Amino acid sequence: MKIILIPGSLRKNSYNKMALNFIKKEIEETGNKAEIIDLKKVNMPLFDEDIESAGVPQNIIDFQNKLLESDAFIIAVPEYNHSVSGALKNAIDWASRSKSPVFKNKSIGLTGASTGMGGTIRAQIAILPTLRALGGNIIPYQSYIAAAQNVFSEDGNINDDSIRNNLRNLVLNVIGQSKK
Repeated sequence: MKIILIPGSLRKNSYNKMALNFIKKEIEETGNKAEIIDLKKVNMPLFDEDIESAGVPQNIIDFQNKLLESDAFIIAVPEYNHSVSGALKNAIDWASRSKSPVFKNKSIGLTGASTGMGGTIRAQIAILPTLRALGGNIIPYQSYIAAAQNVFSEDGNINDDSIRNNLRNLVLNVIGQSKK
């Protein structure tokens, strides 16, 4: 099984990317494959039908193809102003324009880290209607990492056993639902 991991934050040292680095290792320990797609490196323009009708850029086609080849997703949803980051929403909009449905009938796990006490709960709730409209199977186990500045060390390690266990459970739930 191949699981694509998408951090919705563009920041180099984002807590969401740190969480996905841990998740990637956990997935690989189960014998499955994982790939993190850094949206900053994809360098996608804002979705625009004029760009699409002139010819979808190759970097977008490559992004869509990677998503199509996956069996499941884990998305780290940062919270910007009580909602989803523009980068993540833009990536989902481009993904939705693929020739084949990218998210349809695939398991999607959600997590998110923030420095606040809500741990991205509002952003994760905000993204649910979009992912459901695209046919994704959102697993009912979501992970919220609050006060992330106290959870992650400078080198990206997780200092909290309960957070590590929570993220492991997220991985097991995504794998388990994907095998159904």
